[in-house]
Amino acid sequence: MPAPLRGSRFYNAVRPHQALANRTAMEVWHEGMAATLAVDMTLRLDNAAALTTCPQPQQLQQTVPFAA
Repeated sequence: MPAPLRGSRFYNAVRPHQALANRTAMEVWHEGMAATLAVDMTLRLDNAAALTTCPQPQQLQQTVPFAA
């Protein structure tokens, strides 16, 4: 592995950061990814037919004849 990649791997995956509560950058990133997945899961639309934006069956309209 080239030296620059070894350095970035150490910096992101091994070295704890004081600004990140002594966690590695990868730990913080993984937590953020898990939170993103959890949010995405709650936004699933299992019952799309209940939405008002979903096409609804046409209702019968009563017509009133005009007197001529």
